[in-house]
Amino acid sequence: MKKILIVLMLTITSIDVFAELMQVTESKDLTLYVYPTTIRAVGAKVKMWDLTDYKRGMESHGASGYYWSSKAQIEYDCEEEQSRILTFSHFSEPKGQGRVLYSHEEPSKWKPIMPESMGQNLWEIACDKRQ
Repeated sequence: MKKILIVLMLTITSIDVFAELMQVTESKDLTLYVYPTTIRAVGAKVKMWDLTDYKRGMESHGASGYYWSSKAQIEYDCEEEQSRILTFSHFSEPKGQGRVLYSHEEPSKWKPIMPESMGQNLWEIACDKRQ
C-alpha cells in the first residue's frame, strides 16, 4: 500500500510541475516551452523562465555527457526589443528532469530580438503579459 501511495504522490507532483508549461513552438530538433506563471515585469523589463526539450542529446559545455533539456531565465526589454540570458542549466533528461550537467549564472550581454525567430516568439509572450 505504501508503494502505491508513493507512486501516486510522485505522479501528482509530476503533473503539477508540467501543468504550468505552455508550448511555444516545435521543430525537428526541439520543443520550446515557457512557464507563464514566472513572468515578472518591472517597468519595460520582463523576466520569464523557458524550457527547451531536445529531440537528440546535445553535448554539454563544461561537463561530460549529453543534455536532453535546458531551462533558462531570460530578461526582455520590451521597449528596446532586446533580451539577455540571466541564468541557464542543462539537464540529463527531458522536461528539466534528471541531473544538472551544467549551470551558468552570469547574465549575458543584451542582444537584439531577431525578427521571425523563436526569440521573437518568447519576447512577444513576455511583453504581452506585461501589459
